[in-house]
Amino acid sequence: MTRALGTVHGESGDDARRRTMYSIDSIGSMERENPMLDVLYYFWSTLRSGTNATPHFAEFDIFKIVPQANARFLSWVDATPEDPRNFIMARHPASPIPGMGAELTGKRLGDIPIPLHAESIFVEYLRCKRWKTPLFHEIEQIIGGYQRHYYRLLLPLANEKGDVTRIVYMNHFLTPPRQLYDPKVYRDR
Repeated sequence: MTRALGTVHGESGDDARRRTMYSIDSIGSMERENPMLDVLYYFWSTLRSGTNATPHFAEFDIFKIVPQANARFLSWVDATPEDPRNFIMARHPASPIPGMGAELTGKRLGDIPIPLHAESIFVEYLRCKRWKTPLFHEIEQIIGGYQRHYYRLLLPLANEKGDVTRIVYMNHFLTPPRQLYDPKVYRDR
């Protein structure tokens, strides 16, 4: 059963967002839409072995767990720094939105060129790190002239000390991203 825990709305210029956080138990109800979300969460939870410990990142090889996954929807960030603006995107998925795709690989979350999107990510990733718990969101947004609607699962992974140093994420697009307008043409009007 899907259970919303909270929704955040925001607008900045032409960009807009609605982000709804769901109970992690909601993933089971999404299984028909994307069974890999459920598989990924199930594998993460089995590594906990009945404890509340955050799984170790060395035990969690995402491409062995979900070999058919690719950079379009599955990746991770290095969450070692305390400030989420300094988290490093290890392998950012491709995107049709200029400046928001694979070119972000190896860059900090603070380098995301769309402030409204970046601010939301800072909060969500920091919660995942500090709470040491998976987070599941439905995200509807218009950024850089593109409309996107997707689910995102965040899974924290720890180092030997138990500190969260990696966050694996998977996106499942409910509709393909589509361009609503060209921001360059729109601004020149």
